[in-house]
Amino acid sequence: MENLLTVQEVAEILRISVDTVYAWKAQKKIRAVPLSRKALRFREQDVAEFIQRSLVNSATQPPSGNKAKKQKTPASAKMSVLDGQVRKYIENAKKDVLYA
Repeated sequence: MENLLTVQEVAEILRISVDTVYAWKAQKKIRAVPLSRKALRFREQDVAEFIQRSLVNSATQPPSGNKAKKQKTPASAKMSVLDGQVRKYIENAKKDVLYA
């Protein structure tokens, strides 16, 4: 069975407010699993994919004010590095949540 996270756990993992989690869910930036009218859960995989998308978007956007060209890294290399970073980030965040 998949690990389901509460809104509070997602907020702690992403280091954002619970209100932001609800807002991002309403904006369809992050997927949620409704358990009832009042209960939402988030699949751990969906949170990981959200983090990965966020990292890819921030990695592909050039820094503001910096017009210097940099060498392109192959997309597959970026994805493998980001995949490892996402796994480490989630594991560390889980530890923070569990041992807080």
